[in-house]
Amino acid sequence: MPDSPTIESRLAEDPASESPVLARLDDVSFLYGRTTALDGVSLTIRAGEYIAIVGRNGSGKSTLGRVLSGLVAPDDGRVELMGREVYSGVSGAVSAEKHDSLAGSSPARTGANAAEYRAARRDIGLVLQNPADQIVTTVVEDDVAFGPENLGLEPDAITRRVREALEAVDMTRFAQADPDRLSGGQQQRVAIAGALAMHPRLLILDEPTAMLDATGRDDVMRAIDAAHRGGTAIVHITHMPEQAARASRVIELRDGRIVYDGPSAASPFCAAPRHHDSPAASADTQVGTHNTAPDTSSTADAFRVENASYRYRDAATDSWALRHVSLTVRRGEFVALTGRNGMGKSTLATLLCGVDAPTEGTVRVFGTPTATARQRRSLRGRVGYVMQHPERQLFAEHVADDIAFGPTSLGLPASEVRRRVQAAMDLLGIAHLANRVPWELSGGQQRLVAIAGVVAMEPEAIVLDEPTAGLDLEAAARVLDALRALHAEGRTIVMITHGDASAASRTIRLGECTETDTRASDARTTDARTTGDGSADATTPSSADAPHRTPAQNPAPLARLDPRALIIGTLVGMVGMFFVSTPLQLLWAFLGVCAVVALSPRSLRGTLRNCHGMLASVLVLGLLNVFFVRSGTPLAHIGSLPITDEGMRNAVIYSLRFVFVLVLGLAMTACTTPTKLTDAGAAMLSPLSRLGVHVDEISLVMSLALRFMPVMGAELRTLSIAQATRGGDVASGSPAKRCRAVMALIVPMCAAALRHAEMLGTALDARCYEGGAHRTHWHRSRWGIHDAIALLAVAGWMAALLLLPRLVTILAA
Repeated sequence: MPDSPTIESRLAEDPASESPVLARLDDVSFLYGRTTALDGVSLTIRAGEYIAIVGRNGSGKSTLGRVLSGLVAPDDGRVELMGREVYSGVSGAVSAEKHDSLAGSSPARTGANAAEYRAARRDIGLVLQNPADQIVTTVVEDDVAFGPENLGLEPDAITRRVREALEAVDMTRFAQADPDRLSGGQQQRVAIAGALAMHPRLLILDEPTAMLDATGRDDVMRAIDAAHRGGTAIVHITHMPEQAARASRVIELRDGRIVYDGPSAASPFCAAPRHHDSPAASADTQVGTHNTAPDTSSTADAFRVENASYRYRDAATDSWALRHVSLTVRRGEFVALTGRNGMGKSTLATLLCGVDAPTEGTVRVFGTPTATARQRRSLRGRVGYVMQHPERQLFAEHVADDIAFGPTSLGLPASEVRRRVQAAMDLLGIAHLANRVPWELSGGQQRLVAIAGVVAMEPEAIVLDEPTAGLDLEAAARVLDALRALHAEGRTIVMITHGDASAASRTIRLGECTETDTRASDARTTDARTTGDGSADATTPSSADAPHRTPAQNPAPLARLDPRALIIGTLVGMVGMFFVSTPLQLLWAFLGVCAVVALSPRSLRGTLRNCHGMLASVLVLGLLNVFFVRSGTPLAHIGSLPITDEGMRNAVIYSLRFVFVLVLGLAMTACTTPTKLTDAGAAMLSPLSRLGVHVDEISLVMSLALRFMPVMGAELRTLSIAQATRGGDVASGSPAKRCRAVMALIVPMCAAALRHAEMLGTALDARCYEGGAHRTHWHRSRWGIHDAIALLAVAGWMAALLLLPRLVTILAA
């Protein structure tokens, strides 16, 4: 398929049509169950426009964005996208039928034309709020290429588009990086590049900067401006007046209706108070009435952090999230903690809450060190923690039940639980939501409910990670007012924020070595210090700012092999391990594994160090064979069970077999990426497609599973932390309490899996993936002489392994 023309060339070919209509909605309505999200919306979007869609949480902005992107059909009205009438509804059409129609069933009853929708989506790009939900591969350039592959473009055209898109968002030097190792702003720029690579005529962005710091927001906004200058029409959904003011036209929604559609200069929304990016902007803010006077005694400290560092060590990551940080927060203070994305603010929050212990240095909370699990558990109930996505930790059937979880976990009487729940709801202004189902609430309402769940525990201190991110101005003001009220009661507040810090009495900027006191305009030396390797120092780029090496760039010999050769060689090696039955064969297998490790990337050695627990478990399971072999000479007895020399020998061999198999599997994944492995698997299984097997679809599912397993692992950790801080610790308490804590994890994990699946489906649709449709592959595997040599070496190793017992017999004779 030839490369399609850009918007500039299309306009040049048809100068008489300088502003063609890209989208037209006539009297469109959309329902979620019985809730009206859009009510009689009519608008027209033309080529080259820059439009901001604004409004409160729950006003219908995201729903409107999805209707405009062609991902959902409305319940009524008429929708025209890219000159195609994709929907002409009949009043009363049901949601189930409309979505079935989009999936490809008959559109006769609802008026949704699936074929027209699919055609229109090829010219529309969509960028969601959370980049982790829309990045589908493990290498940046492969993710950018995913959309053009779905369009069926030739590899040369894909290469050109990937290069242009990465240049447009200034991410060329990160082409080979793992998206999971990038900062939030960089991930969002990758997502925008993925949309731009499809050459959309219309680009829709749904709150793309909500979770970013000022630097990340500026980066993303520059990318959006560059796309607009290139001729792409922009629809930007935002809560921020300063961003809406950049648009030439503003559309404001309220309760699903358009209440303003006109120039941004005349928009009441754009005239509203702006979000503050600098604490200095709030220098005149009144200080809370219960601030603790300066005191040098340790008893006045709520939090004291001394030279603390934290290191993440797992199979995928071995990096410092926090380096040599020192700070002190007094009892009764309201402190704002700021800093760029990737500086370790969220990690520091978990240390302050006693969820984690620092890898180095010390953290004391109300004078109690957090080095041991027992010490950290003693702080439960004294420190509340509101996470960056607190709405994701909701799990109860009704709002009041969810807020009651924490007080109930503390073992309080029912009457006290009810009092605390009511007080928390009154403080946050959500008493009217007590009997509502949490998942049916808007995003802003869900966040207020989650905060109320922590407030109901009445902790001495509360740590909040971006509590106002993604909220409209009114909801954000309500949260800040509630925090001021809690502070006035004498609570210690630590709020991580990228926005308005005016409510705080002191601001600490992590990594920037400056501190602002809102009672005075002068700056002084901060308590938060970063030294050492500079990984968290503002004067040194963070780890996310430097290009990351990936297996594709690694000079290790095995990393240069074709993925198909890697798969075949690894499978042969794994099979060979199960033929090991003598000490000589075991030695030969050990030498083979050592050779693989030596020829693999250096990252494999780090992975093996981080997997020592898994390796030990496999070793122990193999050693259990000692109890099941009765033949041989008895060496000892455990009760009536004999321990024989034959049993010991088999146990050692079986244990090392499993360890070697595990190491070979880890080596294969260290030498390439999941995307390339699954593509190679699909190429090897391609003959099965003639038998009706959906090889490409199976390959994509495998790739997505490998991509999102770490995401779900992080989600489980996040939920565990959230529940532990509300008293739901699965590692302590009575069996009944532990079971309750487990259920509190299972429900939100299932909800998280469904949410990720839904967002992933949206991302695939937005990038024109169609199961069973023809799509090209950017990287075509090619065998080389080194692949042949490697496979011959594996075959020789396998032959020697099988012949060793016979050779020993011949020599012995």
